[in-house]
Amino acid sequence: AEETWQAPPVRLVCGMFDSWQDFRVYATGLPHLAKPEITGTLALTVNRGNPVLQPVGHEPVEPLLLRIDEHKKINRQVQISATFGQSGKPVVFQQEIASGGLDLPLSKPDETLSSLEMTFDMPDQSFSVRRQLFVPSLVPVKLNSGWRDNRPILSADNGPFSIALSPDFSHALMSLCVDGHEWLDTTFPQPEPRSWFNSWPGGLSAKPWGLQHATIHAAERNGAYAQLSDQHGNHWSGLSSTYRIEDHPKFGGLTVTVYWVMLPGIPLLAQVVHVQNRTGRILQNEEMGCELFFRPQRDLQQCWFEARDTAGTLRRYRGGQTEHDLTVQQSVLLGADGIQQRLQVITRDNPDGQSPMANNALIAWMKGLRVTVADQASGWTEPVFFLASTAGVPLDSLGDLLALELREREAQHADH
Repeated sequence: AEETWQAPPVRLVCGMFDSWQDFRVYATGLPHLAKPEITGTLALTVNRGNPVLQPVGHEPVEPLLLRIDEHKKINRQVQISATFGQSGKPVVFQQEIASGGLDLPLSKPDETLSSLEMTFDMPDQSFSVRRQLFVPSLVPVKLNSGWRDNRPILSADNGPFSIALSPDFSHALMSLCVDGHEWLDTTFPQPEPRSWFNSWPGGLSAKPWGLQHATIHAAERNGAYAQLSDQHGNHWSGLSSTYRIEDHPKFGGLTVTVYWVMLPGIPLLAQVVHVQNRTGRILQNEEMGCELFFRPQRDLQQCWFEARDTAGTLRRYRGGQTEHDLTVQQSVLLGADGIQQRLQVITRDNPDGQSPMANNALIAWMKGLRVTVADQASGWTEPVFFLASTAGVPLDSLGDLLALELREREAQHADH
């Protein structure tokens, strides 16, 4: 008997991925693996690439190990000096490193933000490496609900940071307090026009660049308590905002969930975006625009961001005056006169860079997070981190943090 069989369609798309490693991540659906820092032929890994240590007092105690792997088949004599912080006492090791590698135990720090600096002295070379480590507390993140200005509110508090979301108001995070001081510029309880925006909520949010806030405000939205995990098993808690676009020529059928999550006791907020694609087409390198509008002082002219210009000069740009619109690759520091804390925005390097901006009506930080998602599939963006400190943290010490991939563990949905 005659039979007819039709093979499933094959899509060929050129120029979608920058490298075969990017394609492998998309094809397998596996998260990025933490890449050890390679210094010559030595590979250095602290705490197995996990920047989050055990809380102080946690039982059982796991050792903090410095792993050194030699990729050449030689033996090296090396002196290693490891120091936590500028005033810490250095621990010195005299070791021979062979091709089989070496594990060295380090004393665990008890400060929430701990900088580890390691100096390696060998007969033929010397170099230094830095790692930023984070020590959480044993007190879990508090998740609460309530009312403010006749709007239902979801909130999360990890000690140094507290965040709040009102889905009835907007898809954007409407409050970020650092040590009790509000940092976000928002129109809560009602979206309003501001600068070139027609329906503007302010705050901290993420959306496709081609989608207007007004469209999202007209869409179905809800909020939830959220629990995410990274590849090292660290548990992050906070809030999420989900919106579903129905009637739009390009994004109809798209569901976007933005997560804002924290670790207990650490002044660090992570934002990551999950995209469900039911648009009937592939989303190819689609940019999810991350927007942070901040105003830690009432006077906009006292609010500023620091970034390096194309010549490498560190400049401070203020809001409330002339227009500044930059594209930078380095980490951006946000602050205000009279406020001791700074908010450092930490992202992975990519050609798109970051876009801090200011004019006479607002001051903001923006970045496009690219994601490729086939139709009837879902995907995650890379995370963006917001770290509070008094001076900022060197970017070269944050490689392990930037290698983290956050994924959903479980979600407790609220009736909002």
